[in-house]
Amino acid sequence: EAKAFLLETLRNGPVPSKELLEHARETRDIKRDTLIRAQKALSITPRKLAMNGGWVWELPVAFKLP
Repeated sequence: EAKAFLLETLRNGPVPSKELLEHARETRDIKRDTLIRAQKALSITPRKLAMNGGWVWELPVAFKLP
């Protein structure tokens, strides 16, 4: 369920990590550790947008849909 959540949520582009973790917990009751395991299984690497910006999660190119 956590993998499906990530694929669905990230298909339109990067999402701030805080927002993603809160949304997973509030809408699907997915715990942080479960989401982190799914993130690793899907090879999602968090990245920082800018020095002043926060962290975002984004699907690898292989998962992006046209």
